[in-house]
Amino acid sequence: SNEFWLRFPSACAGIVTIVVIFLLAREIANEKVGLISALLLAISPFHIYYSQEARMYAFAVLFVTVAYYAFFKACKGRQWYDWTLFGVACAAAFYSHFYTSFAIITLFIGYFIIRIKEFDFSKWSGKIGSINAIIPNDFKLYIFGGAVAFILVIPIISSFLNQSQYFLAGTFNWG
Repeated sequence: SNEFWLRFPSACAGIVTIVVIFLLAREIANEKVGLISALLLAISPFHIYYSQEARMYAFAVLFVTVAYYAFFKACKGRQWYDWTLFGVACAAAFYSHFYTSFAIITLFIGYFIIRIKEFDFSKWSGKIGSINAIIPNDFKLYIFGGAVAFILVIPIISSFLNQSQYFLAGTFNWG
């Protein structure tokens, strides 16, 4: 019932997001870019505001940032645990706010953009067994990460679809 304890989880999520944005920027570019990114996020008025609210927005930003970090780390290292973290972070982001699905979709599409040159359709012989010759070597791990995310969000898919129908049925207003 104390306001401090209602806002404390969001504040913690906001602080952790600063660390994760540093790791993400360092993974993509270098440590200097990571420090600049972390500084810019730390002084961002929107980030400070949402980190003080007793709502889910700080968690949505945190989990999407973790998903992006895990994605880029997995694309570089091609390790199963990075793809697992990617799947868990995608699911956690979706649990925190349904609109994070737009950011998550960009990651699933981004895989094909990053790996487009590794899809070698010239090796396709028309047989099912030759499919492994044309796909990147981490494609199965990418599918695994997506499967982890999908399995984890199964319990809330019906709620998501019901809310989507409500918003798609017509215009809505707040009163």
